[in-house]
Amino acid sequence: MKVLKVIIKGITASFRYPLFISGYQPTLSVPPLSTVLGLLSAAAGKVIDQVDFGLAYNFTYEARAVDLETAYEIGDNLSFKTNVWRREFLFHPELTLYVTDLELRPIFEKPVFQLLLGRSQDLAQVAKIEEIELIQTSKAILKGCIVPADTPGAIGPLVSLPVMFDSHFPRKRLKADKFIIVDRECQIEYERNLYIDLAESRGVFLYEPEYFSQAG
Repeated sequence: MKVLKVIIKGITASFRYPLFISGYQPTLSVPPLSTVLGLLSAAAGKVIDQVDFGLAYNFTYEARAVDLETAYEIGDNLSFKTNVWRREFLFHPELTLYVTDLELRPIFEKPVFQLLLGRSQDLAQVAKIEEIELIQTSKAILKGCIVPADTPGAIGPLVSLPVMFDSHFPRKRLKADKFIIVDRECQIEYERNLYIDLAESRGVFLYEPEYFSQAG
């Protein structure tokens, strides 16, 4: 299968962990699908809430650390107070995207809006774009991705994560699902969705367009 492979790099990244509203803010070790679709929307200059292409990604980083940040807590009548939270972040993140629609290349060559890996200060840029061939397989070693909770052989934290939001304000969640965060190498055996990137010698889990159209 021929795909567009896009490598996106940054200095920091932070992906909010579900259920943590205030206080210490840990980060997910892999961005959820909604974050990746948000990044694609920023590059395209419009909200992508109808996905008609296959999508896969792997994510790596060099280290984890904790920073202090100011939070503004808004109350009644637009009153607010400030607080200081400890937030975990990832250092030198790298996101490798695989999309089956080769026509999306221009949005990565010249993104309309700034690309982010989480917060508004987590700036990112496209480091490389190329067309490659993904080889389908029934067995692969995965790391740095998320897979549906029922994926055989997947090992890692089980979390419920958003998949898609609409373009309205306040945003409405269109789909959510349960995932396993594969942040350590594990061997997956699956009859579909598994591919190999020969240049990286690693597996890729591809989300097909039908997945995004199903109600969550």
